[in-house]
Amino acid sequence: QLRVPATQRPPARARLRICAREIALARSRPQQASFQNLLPMRIDSLAAVGIGRVALVCESVGGARLQVELTARAVRELQLEAGQPVWLLLKALALLE
Repeated sequence: QLRVPATQRPPARARLRICAREIALARSRPQQASFQNLLPMRIDSLAAVGIGRVALVCESVGGARLQVELTARAVRELQLEAGQPVWLLLKALALLE
């Protein structure tokens, strides 16, 4: 379940496109963060999509699928690979637009 500001009522089901500055990915659950939505995910696949860019396809416990694009450097530094659990951090205000 996603948290949004009190002035908004999210639809039961939606397809979202979210700007990169509104999300982050973490290997472990953050204990204190300004991001209001912390979603446990699992990496299904990784694929190079350009010079220095990698696309990850992730799936949540509830079956929601998400494609995230990261720099190749971030993928290396976080040692991301298929099958690995990760946390998607999403700002609540990102859901207003």
